[in-house]
Amino acid sequence: MKGHRILIPSAHLALIALGIFILFNTGHDDAITFIIFFVPATIVAAFLVRYLVT
Repeated sequence: MKGHRILIPSAHLALIALGIFILFNTGHDDAITFIIFFVPATIVAAFLVRYLVT
């Protein structure tokens, strides 16, 4: 479980960085949607993996 302490925050940072890259590269609103919806989705997935599987 020690790997999850590093993996989950780095995954969130990668999603935010990808959304910011798309936003500045294309100027499209999909980047904002990407940041708003997928970051909470990964938080929920991390919760489900941590508390329902273990």
